[in-house]
Amino acid sequence: MEEYKLFLNKTPGDGKFDRAHAILLTHDGRVLLRYKNGEPRITGGHIDLDDVSLEMALRRELLKRLIVKSIDVII
Repeated sequence: MEEYKLFLNKTPGDGKFDRAHAILLTHDGRVLLRYKNGEPRITGGHIDLDDVSLEMALRRELLKRLIVKSIDVII
């Protein structure tokens, strides 16, 4: 399984992120994962050139992966 690391208050050397991911929690505290090639993954993906912010990139990726009509992103 991939190793995920949390980087708080840190940015890449060039100051630009290329991916956005989310840890999704249910109202009762369970973690929601998606499966790819039989392995659990957190949800997210690449930031596109037309994404105006990290939040919008994450919202777009979540909507694409989860196949839902709308989603609230809390950062």
